[in-house]
Amino acid sequence: MFGNKMKPTFMLLLFFVGIQLNVMASPSGTMERKEITGIVIDVRGLDFERTMCPTIEDENGRILTTLLPIDEKWLSENGGAEYYDGRTFSQVLLGKSRAGEKFLVVRAVAVKHLKQIPILSVPDTNEILNIPNITDIFKRANVVFLQ
Repeated sequence: MFGNKMKPTFMLLLFFVGIQLNVMASPSGTMERKEITGIVIDVRGLDFERTMCPTIEDENGRILTTLLPIDEKWLSENGGAEYYDGRTFSQVLLGKSRAGEKFLVVRAVAVKHLKQIPILSVPDTNEILNIPNITDIFKRANVVFLQ
């Protein structure tokens, strides 16, 4: 289809028009699900406020996680998540963020509690929780917010 390497500007265009690529072409030409290295949560237009260690919930009030890395020194230097806007998001697409090179993008449907808790749809929440290495992703706080 697109191969394993796509131009970052093309990927950025696809992202901003709402096309999400969760599969990659394997060398044999068949499609396979890629291993996810991080999560990108799109909170654009929701008046989301940054916080050191955000909690993530779904529409039913189920808490996915509170991004609180175990290493306190690392947390104080780096925070519990990374934040990008449209001008800097190309760094995420280039694999230069905590989300790594193979991230899943989900869209928050709302925010609550001082506008610091993103609310995800139940289907997106279930997709995240079905990622085999999701515990490691959350422990390393490999979560990026697009504002």
